[in-house]
Amino acid sequence: MSKPTCYLVGLKDPEHAANGFMSGTLMETAVVSEVVKTLLHRGEEPRVHFWRTSGGAEVDLLVETQGGLVPLEVKRGGTGSAKW
Repeated sequence: MSKPTCYLVGLKDPEHAANGFMSGTLMETAVVSEVVKTLLHRGEEPRVHFWRTSGGAEVDLLVETQGGLVPLEVKRGGTGSAKW
């Protein structure tokens, strides 16, 4: 018997969650949760934000640090890039 995954949205197994229509949203949620947990475990107040323009450009996660804002773009697949 497989463990239920994301039961409230009808996803029954990890493969369905990883490849289904909500996979990107689930990945973003997992990343934000891990960033917040990491900051809390360091004893820091998590100051995280989402940013979107009226034209639709967005940054998935902005983390406030003493050095400034750190933008994070979350992608479910593929290879990342440091290009702006």
